[in-house]
Amino acid sequence: FEYQDKGGVYELLLCENQKNISKKDTLNTKIQAICTVNDHGGFLEKWRINDLLEDTEPKEISIWFWTKYCSTKDLDGDGFIDPVIVYGTRNEHDEIRRVKIITVYKNKKYPIRAVECVLDDCRTFSKDANWNILPPKIKTYVNQLVEKLRKEQDLLLKNG
Repeated sequence: FEYQDKGGVYELLLCENQKNISKKDTLNTKIQAICTVNDHGGFLEKWRINDLLEDTEPKEISIWFWTKYCSTKDLDGDGFIDPVIVYGTRNEHDEIRRVKIITVYKNKKYPIRAVECVLDDCRTFSKDANWNILPPKIKTYVNQLVEKLRKEQDLLLKNG
């Protein structure tokens, strides 16, 4: 994805390693998001996100970016883009296990981490400790995105 704001022209690369499990199907075991700014003909890295499958029970088998929920918009109207990166994992029972929503504001990451589980005691949902530092317009946007994920993906996204 390419986007531009008062700070320059940015490239946002969403990378997934694809492992073939059959001729027509692939799974991803790790992901990486890299944001660079075009700096006098070269690229300067601004931030990076790395994640991979966790050793869980039931076993996680795939991790991917949910690009339809990711955004590169100026959410608070200050002239700078506030990227929102969303990704998830699926377990061997074809259930969504983890969901992460990472908001990048002034090159600092503010993640929301959720673990879906059929049992209350293994379900978690937490916002970054500094979540309240974010401008109200950004928090409203991300809270609406959480509601959209709950509705469209039939997720709980809450603590037990």
